[in-house]
Amino acid sequence: MMNQDIDILIKQYTTGQMTSGDIKRLRRLVANSNNKELALMFEQLWSGYEDKVNVNVPSFDEVTERLFKLERESQRKTWTRFLMKPLGTAAAVLIPVIFVFYVTVRENRDLKKFITQKTVVNVKSGEKADIRLPDGTKVFLNAGTTLSYANDFGLHERAVKLNGEALMDVTSDPSRPFVVETENVFVEVLGTQFNICAYWGSGFCETTLLEGSLKLTTRNKISHNVTISPENKATYRKSSDSFSIVSTSTYFETAWVRGELVLRSATFDQIMRKLELRYGVTIEMIGNKPNNNNLFTGSFNEDNVHNVMKILQNHYDFTYDNRDGKIYVKFKK
Repeated sequence: MMNQDIDILIKQYTTGQMTSGDIKRLRRLVANSNNKELALMFEQLWSGYEDKVNVNVPSFDEVTERLFKLERESQRKTWTRFLMKPLGTAAAVLIPVIFVFYVTVRENRDLKKFITQKTVVNVKSGEKADIRLPDGTKVFLNAGTTLSYANDFGLHERAVKLNGEALMDVTSDPSRPFVVETENVFVEVLGTQFNICAYWGSGFCETTLLEGSLKLTTRNKISHNVTISPENKATYRKSSDSFSIVSTSTYFETAWVRGELVLRSATFDQIMRKLELRYGVTIEMIGNKPNNNNLFTGSFNEDNVHNVMKILQNHYDFTYDNRDGKIYVKFKK
Protein backbone atom coordinates (compact mmCIF):
# COMPACT_ATOMS: atom_id res chain seq x y z
CA MET A 1 0.00 0.00 0.00
CA MET A 2 2.89 2.31 0.81
CA ASN A 3 4.42 1.80 -2.63
CA GLN A 4 1.08 2.63 -4.29
CA ASP A 5 0.88 5.88 -2.32
CA ILE A 6 4.40 6.84 -3.43
CA ASP A 7 3.54 5.96 -7.02
CA ILE A 8 0.37 8.11 -6.92
CA LEU A 9 2.24 11.08 -5.45
CA ILE A 10 4.95 10.95 -8.11
CA LYS A 11 2.33 10.75 -10.86
CA GLN A 12 0.70 13.86 -9.35
CA TYR A 13 4.09 15.55 -9.45
CA THR A 14 4.59 14.77 -13.15
CA THR A 15 1.18 16.28 -13.99
CA GLY A 16 1.80 19.38 -11.89
CA GLN A 17 -0.80 18.47 -9.26
CA MET A 18 1.53 17.96 -6.29
CA THR A 19 1.28 20.49 -3.43
CA SER A 20 3.97 21.35 -0.89
CA GLY A 21 2.07 19.17 1.58
CA ASP A 22 2.22 16.25 -0.86
CA ILE A 23 5.99 16.68 -1.17
CA LYS A 24 6.38 16.45 2.61
CA ARG A 25 4.17 13.37 2.63
CA LEU A 26 6.28 11.76 -0.09
CA ARG A 27 9.44 12.41 1.90
CA ARG A 28 7.95 10.71 4.95
CA LEU A 29 6.77 7.69 2.94
CA VAL A 30 10.18 7.19 1.35
CA ALA A 31 11.99 7.59 4.68
CA ASN A 32 9.76 4.92 6.26
CA SER A 33 10.09 2.42 3.39
CA ASN A 34 12.52 -0.48 3.57
CA ASN A 35 15.17 -1.11 0.94
CA LYS A 36 13.27 -3.91 -0.84
CA GLU A 37 10.13 -1.77 -1.19
CA LEU A 38 12.14 1.17 -2.53
CA ALA A 39 14.11 -0.96 -4.97
CA LEU A 40 10.95 -2.58 -6.38
CA MET A 41 9.10 0.73 -6.64
CA PHE A 42 12.07 2.43 -8.29
CA GLU A 43 12.45 -0.37 -10.84
CA GLN A 44 8.73 -0.32 -11.71
CA LEU A 45 8.70 3.45 -12.11
CA TRP A 46 11.73 3.35 -14.35
CA SER A 47 10.33 0.68 -16.67
CA GLY A 48 7.02 2.52 -16.74
CA TYR A 49 8.59 5.73 -17.95
CA GLU A 50 10.57 3.88 -20.61
CA ASP A 51 7.48 2.02 -21.89
CA LYS A 52 4.83 4.71 -21.80
CA VAL A 53 6.47 8.06 -22.44
CA ASN A 54 7.51 8.92 -25.97
CA VAL A 55 10.76 10.68 -25.08
CA ASN A 56 14.41 9.73 -25.00
CA VAL A 57 14.58 8.38 -21.45
CA PRO A 58 18.11 8.39 -19.99
CA SER A 59 19.57 5.23 -18.50
CA PHE A 60 19.86 4.72 -14.75
CA ASP A 61 23.64 5.35 -14.93
CA GLU A 62 23.03 8.63 -16.78
CA VAL A 63 20.47 9.73 -14.21
CA THR A 64 22.73 8.99 -11.25
CA GLU A 65 25.63 10.75 -12.98
CA ARG A 66 23.44 13.84 -13.43
CA LEU A 67 22.41 13.58 -9.81
CA PHE A 68 26.04 13.47 -8.69
CA LYS A 69 26.89 16.43 -10.92
CA LEU A 70 24.02 18.49 -9.53
CA GLU A 71 25.03 17.48 -6.01
CA ARG A 72 28.53 18.83 -6.58
CA GLU A 73 27.33 22.08 -8.16
CA SER A 74 24.47 23.04 -5.88
CA GLN A 75 23.14 23.01 -2.34
CA ARG A 76 19.82 21.67 -1.13
CA LYS A 77 18.06 25.03 -1.64
CA THR A 78 19.01 24.91 -5.28
CA TRP A 79 17.35 21.51 -5.51
CA THR A 80 14.12 22.96 -4.06
CA ARG A 81 14.05 25.79 -6.62
CA PHE A 82 14.88 23.36 -9.41
CA LEU A 83 12.06 20.98 -8.50
CA MET A 84 9.49 23.77 -8.35
CA LYS A 85 10.24 25.17 -11.82
CA PRO A 86 7.80 24.37 -14.70
CA LEU A 87 9.01 21.25 -16.55
CA GLY A 88 8.95 20.12 -20.16
CA THR A 89 7.98 16.57 -21.06
CA ALA A 90 11.50 15.15 -20.96
CA ALA A 91 12.30 16.88 -17.67
CA ALA A 92 9.02 15.66 -16.21
CA VAL A 93 10.24 12.14 -16.81
CA LEU A 94 13.76 12.69 -15.47
CA ILE A 95 13.10 14.74 -12.33
CA PRO A 96 10.70 12.41 -10.50
CA VAL A 97 13.19 9.58 -10.77
CA ILE A 98 16.03 11.81 -9.57
CA PHE A 99 13.72 13.18 -6.87
CA VAL A 100 12.92 9.74 -5.48
CA PHE A 101 16.57 8.74 -5.60
CA TYR A 102 17.61 12.02 -3.97
CA VAL A 103 15.08 11.71 -1.15
CA THR A 104 16.02 8.07 -0.66
CA VAL A 105 19.72 8.81 -0.33
CA ARG A 106 19.18 11.83 1.90
CA GLU A 107 16.50 10.54 4.22
CA ASN A 108 16.47 6.74 4.32
CA ARG A 109 18.75 5.61 7.13
CA ASP A 110 19.45 2.17 5.69
CA LEU A 111 20.65 3.64 2.42
CA LYS A 112 22.73 6.25 4.20
CA LYS A 113 24.49 3.35 5.88
CA PHE A 114 24.83 1.62 2.51
CA ILE A 115 26.66 4.57 0.93
CA THR A 116 29.26 4.60 3.70
CA GLN A 117 30.14 0.96 3.02
CA LYS A 118 32.46 -0.35 0.32
CA THR A 119 32.21 -2.46 -2.81
CA VAL A 120 34.89 -5.15 -2.79
CA VAL A 121 35.96 -7.20 -5.84
CA ASN A 122 38.00 -10.31 -5.04
CA VAL A 123 39.69 -12.21 -7.86
CA LYS A 124 40.80 -15.72 -6.91
CA SER A 125 44.06 -17.34 -7.96
CA GLY A 126 43.77 -18.75 -11.45
CA GLU A 127 41.13 -16.20 -12.45
CA LYS A 128 40.94 -12.68 -13.91
CA ALA A 129 38.20 -10.06 -13.93
CA ASP A 130 37.16 -7.18 -16.17
CA ILE A 131 35.06 -4.48 -14.46
CA ARG A 132 33.88 -0.93 -15.09
CA LEU A 133 33.74 1.60 -12.26
CA PRO A 134 30.78 4.01 -11.86
CA ASP A 135 32.71 6.83 -13.61
CA GLY A 136 33.35 4.66 -16.68
CA THR A 137 36.93 3.72 -15.77
CA LYS A 138 37.84 0.27 -17.12
CA VAL A 139 39.79 -2.04 -14.80
CA PHE A 140 41.28 -5.42 -15.70
CA LEU A 141 42.26 -7.36 -12.57
CA ASN A 142 44.89 -10.08 -12.41
CA ALA A 143 44.71 -13.26 -10.33
CA GLY A 144 44.85 -12.94 -6.54
CA THR A 145 43.80 -9.28 -6.65
CA THR A 146 41.40 -7.31 -4.44
CA LEU A 147 39.95 -3.94 -5.45
CA SER A 148 37.65 -1.92 -3.18
CA TYR A 149 35.94 1.47 -3.38
CA ALA A 150 33.26 3.41 -1.52
CA ASN A 151 29.65 2.94 -2.65
CA ASP A 152 29.43 6.71 -3.27
CA PHE A 153 32.45 6.54 -5.61
CA GLY A 154 32.39 9.57 -7.91
CA LEU A 155 30.08 11.68 -5.77
CA HIS A 156 32.86 13.64 -4.11
CA GLU A 157 36.04 11.77 -5.02
CA ARG A 158 37.38 8.85 -7.05
CA ALA A 159 39.51 6.60 -4.88
CA VAL A 160 40.15 2.86 -4.96
CA LYS A 161 42.26 0.55 -2.82
CA LEU A 162 44.30 -2.13 -4.57
CA ASN A 163 46.00 -5.28 -3.36
CA GLY A 164 47.39 -7.07 -6.40
CA GLU A 165 47.80 -6.18 -10.07
CA ALA A 166 45.53 -4.21 -12.39
CA LEU A 167 45.52 -2.52 -15.77
CA MET A 168 43.45 0.67 -15.58
CA ASP A 169 42.04 2.92 -18.31
CA VAL A 170 40.91 5.94 -16.29
CA THR A 171 38.11 8.23 -17.44
CA SER A 172 39.38 11.82 -17.56
CA ASP A 173 37.90 14.24 -15.02
CA PRO A 174 40.30 17.07 -14.03
CA SER A 175 37.96 18.20 -11.24
CA ARG A 176 38.21 14.81 -9.51
CA PRO A 177 41.65 13.17 -9.66
CA PHE A 178 41.64 9.38 -9.65
CA VAL A 179 43.64 7.92 -6.74
CA VAL A 180 44.84 4.34 -6.26
CA GLU A 181 45.86 3.43 -2.71
CA THR A 182 48.31 0.55 -2.30
CA GLU A 183 50.15 -0.73 0.77
CA ASN A 184 53.11 1.61 0.29
CA VAL A 185 52.21 4.16 -2.39
CA PHE A 186 49.42 6.48 -3.51
CA VAL A 187 49.05 6.82 -7.30
CA GLU A 188 47.26 9.93 -8.57
CA VAL A 189 46.04 10.36 -12.15
CA LEU A 190 43.80 12.73 -14.11
CA GLY A 191 43.08 10.49 -17.07
CA THR A 192 45.48 7.81 -18.19
CA GLN A 193 46.19 4.15 -18.87
CA PHE A 194 48.63 2.29 -16.66
CA ASN A 195 49.51 -1.06 -15.14
CA ILE A 196 50.14 -1.35 -11.42
CA CYS A 197 51.43 -4.35 -9.49
CA ALA A 198 51.31 -3.98 -5.70
CA TYR A 199 50.53 -7.17 -3.79
CA TRP A 200 50.44 -6.46 -0.07
CA GLY A 201 53.38 -7.92 1.81
CA SER A 202 55.60 -7.98 -1.29
CA GLY A 203 57.54 -4.88 -0.23
CA PHE A 204 57.36 -3.20 -3.63
CA CYS A 205 55.00 -1.38 -5.97
CA GLU A 206 55.61 -1.41 -9.73
CA THR A 207 53.74 1.09 -11.90
CA THR A 208 54.05 1.20 -15.70
CA LEU A 209 52.56 4.12 -17.63
CA LEU A 210 51.08 3.56 -21.09
CA GLU A 211 49.36 6.94 -21.63
CA GLY A 212 48.99 10.23 -19.75
CA SER A 213 50.91 11.08 -16.58
CA LEU A 214 51.19 9.69 -13.07
CA LYS A 215 52.25 10.98 -9.70
CA LEU A 216 53.33 8.43 -7.07
CA THR A 217 53.59 9.39 -3.40
CA THR A 218 54.92 7.17 -0.59
CA ARG A 219 52.84 6.58 2.54
CA ASN A 220 55.71 7.06 5.02
CA LYS A 221 55.75 9.70 7.73
CA ILE A 222 58.14 11.68 5.55
CA SER A 223 56.63 11.14 2.13
CA HIS A 224 58.31 11.71 -1.22
CA ASN A 225 56.99 11.48 -4.75
CA VAL A 226 57.92 10.99 -8.39
CA THR A 227 56.14 11.77 -11.66
CA ILE A 228 56.51 9.47 -14.66
CA SER A 229 55.79 9.83 -18.37
CA PRO A 230 54.55 7.23 -20.91
CA GLU A 231 56.65 4.11 -21.54
CA ASN A 232 58.33 4.47 -18.18
CA LYS A 233 58.14 2.18 -15.16
CA ALA A 234 58.52 3.34 -11.56
CA THR A 235 59.36 0.74 -8.92
CA TYR A 236 59.15 1.55 -5.22
CA ARG A 237 61.01 -0.72 -2.81
CA LYS A 238 60.07 -0.53 0.84
CA SER A 239 63.43 -1.89 2.03
CA SER A 240 65.30 1.12 0.66
CA ASP A 241 62.35 3.55 0.71
CA SER A 242 63.23 4.66 -2.81
CA PHE A 243 61.92 4.81 -6.37
CA SER A 244 63.71 3.69 -9.48
CA ILE A 245 62.49 4.71 -12.94
CA VAL A 246 63.39 2.92 -16.19
CA SER A 247 62.09 3.12 -19.73
CA THR A 248 60.13 0.14 -21.06
CA SER A 249 58.20 -0.97 -24.11
CA THR A 250 55.37 -1.95 -21.69
CA TYR A 251 55.12 -5.33 -23.48
CA PHE A 252 56.32 -7.43 -20.56
CA GLU A 253 54.40 -5.50 -17.91
CA THR A 254 51.07 -6.01 -19.70
CA ALA A 255 51.71 -9.57 -20.90
CA TRP A 256 49.35 -11.00 -18.26
CA VAL A 257 46.43 -9.21 -19.95
CA ARG A 258 47.18 -11.15 -23.14
CA GLY A 259 47.32 -14.43 -21.22
CA GLU A 260 51.13 -14.66 -21.10
CA LEU A 261 53.32 -15.32 -18.09
CA VAL A 262 56.52 -13.28 -18.31
CA LEU A 263 59.40 -13.69 -15.85
CA ARG A 264 62.22 -11.19 -15.74
CA SER A 265 65.22 -11.96 -13.51
CA ALA A 266 62.93 -13.84 -11.12
CA THR A 267 64.05 -15.94 -8.17
CA PHE A 268 62.64 -19.45 -7.78
CA ASP A 269 60.34 -18.28 -4.94
CA GLN A 270 58.98 -15.53 -7.17
CA ILE A 271 58.41 -17.99 -10.01
CA MET A 272 56.44 -20.38 -7.78
CA ARG A 273 54.32 -17.53 -6.44
CA LYS A 274 53.48 -16.38 -9.96
CA LEU A 275 52.54 -19.95 -10.94
CA GLU A 276 50.23 -20.22 -7.93
CA LEU A 277 48.47 -16.99 -8.89
CA ARG A 278 48.32 -17.70 -12.61
CA TYR A 279 47.06 -21.30 -12.45
CA GLY A 280 45.24 -21.29 -9.10
CA VAL A 281 47.39 -24.06 -7.60
CA THR A 282 49.23 -24.57 -4.31
CA ILE A 283 52.94 -25.33 -4.49
CA GLU A 284 54.92 -26.67 -1.55
CA MET A 285 58.71 -26.86 -1.67
CA ILE A 286 60.71 -29.62 0.04
CA GLY A 287 64.43 -29.48 0.76
CA ASN A 288 66.98 -26.81 -0.09
CA LYS A 289 65.86 -24.18 -2.57
CA PRO A 290 68.04 -22.78 -5.37
CA ASN A 291 70.29 -19.85 -4.58
CA ASN A 292 68.49 -16.55 -5.10
CA ASN A 293 71.31 -15.52 -7.41
CA ASN A 294 70.09 -18.16 -9.87
CA LEU A 295 67.60 -15.92 -11.69
CA PHE A 296 65.28 -16.89 -14.51
CA THR A 297 64.01 -14.88 -17.49
CA GLY A 298 61.44 -16.31 -19.87
CA SER A 299 57.93 -16.16 -21.29
CA PHE A 300 55.19 -18.80 -21.12
CA ASN A 301 51.85 -19.05 -22.87
CA GLU A 302 50.80 -22.43 -21.50
CA ASP A 303 47.30 -23.40 -20.35
CA ASN A 304 48.63 -26.17 -18.11
CA VAL A 305 50.93 -25.53 -15.14
CA HIS A 306 52.61 -28.91 -15.64
CA ASN A 307 53.92 -27.83 -19.03
CA VAL A 308 55.61 -24.87 -17.35
CA MET A 309 57.04 -27.07 -14.58
CA LYS A 310 58.63 -29.38 -17.17
CA ILE A 311 60.30 -26.43 -18.89
CA LEU A 312 61.59 -25.10 -15.56
CA GLN A 313 63.14 -28.51 -14.82
CA ASN A 314 65.58 -27.79 -17.66
CA HIS A 315 66.85 -24.78 -15.72
CA TYR A 316 66.52 -25.94 -12.10
CA ASP A 317 67.45 -29.34 -10.66
CA PHE A 318 64.18 -30.54 -9.09
CA THR A 319 61.46 -33.16 -9.32
CA TYR A 320 57.79 -32.70 -8.57
CA ASP A 321 54.58 -34.63 -8.16
CA ASN A 322 50.92 -33.73 -7.80
CA ARG A 323 48.97 -35.20 -4.89
CA ASP A 324 46.30 -34.16 -2.41
CA GLY A 325 45.49 -31.16 -4.58
CA LYS A 326 49.01 -29.72 -4.23
CA ILE A 327 52.20 -29.67 -6.28
CA TYR A 328 55.20 -30.82 -4.26
CA VAL A 329 58.59 -29.64 -5.50
CA LYS A 330 61.68 -31.50 -4.26
CA PHE A 331 65.20 -30.32 -4.97
CA LYS A 332 67.99 -32.75 -5.68
CA LYS A 333 71.08 -32.56 -3.49
